Amino acid sequence: MNRKIVISIAALVIVLVFIYISAFIVHQNELAIHTRFGRPIRVVAEPGLYFKLPFNIDRVYRLSSRLQSFESDVVQLMLKDKNPIIVTC
Repeated sequence: MNRKIVISIAALVIVLVFIYISAFIVHQNELAIHTRFGRPIRVVAEPGLYFKLPFNIDRVYRLSSRLQSFESDVVQLMLKDKNPIIVTC
């Protein structure tokens, strides 16, 4: 009887560890890129619990989905033919 309990507890622990390393959570303010061997499989934008393959077969890259803006200063450059050019981004 004790042997069956020990085996069932060990099996339960193994299953829980496998689920822990296979699951990922996407929060409301982020989006995740799910890749397999470096190639994108899907983009997850909805918050929730998702699953992937473990052991670095699948990876998840998280990005902020909040609006990010950037404005640079206006830069004036001189070209080789002495004509000025104005660059912004």
